[in-house]
Amino acid sequence: MNTALETAKESFLTPLMNAPLIVAVAVGLLAFGWLLKLVPRFPNQWIPASVIVCGGVAGYFVVPMQGPADWAFRVADPAVADVIRRTGVGLAVGVGVFLTHKFAIKKLERWIQAKIGNGDTTFIEKPKQ
Repeated sequence: MNTALETAKESFLTPLMNAPLIVAVAVGLLAFGWLLKLVPRFPNQWIPASVIVCGGVAGYFVVPMQGPADWAFRVADPAVADVIRRTGVGLAVGVGVFLTHKFAIKKLERWIQAKIGNGDTTFIEKPKQ
């Protein structure tokens, strides 16, 4: 049994470990949005903006730097252009995570909830004490 669990864990984690780092950031942003939903005092309408902004911050640290000679066109200040590029990639990942959740994952969550139930356990008899 332990070997089967280890094999399942390895087969689940190996694609994520071999994926680009930006994919791991996207999964982390999705989890961050779910964690924000668990905070009762955090308004739900601010979750997408928070995820997108955190994506921009994460993109600054995750996306590799580009040297001045690597630009396809001439820029006045390559350092500033690189910061804008890295932050823009992170913002794009944040928007992608938000749209993926809005149009795909939310429907999957609702489908699973309909198949499993709404969490109502009143139909289960409690043991007599």
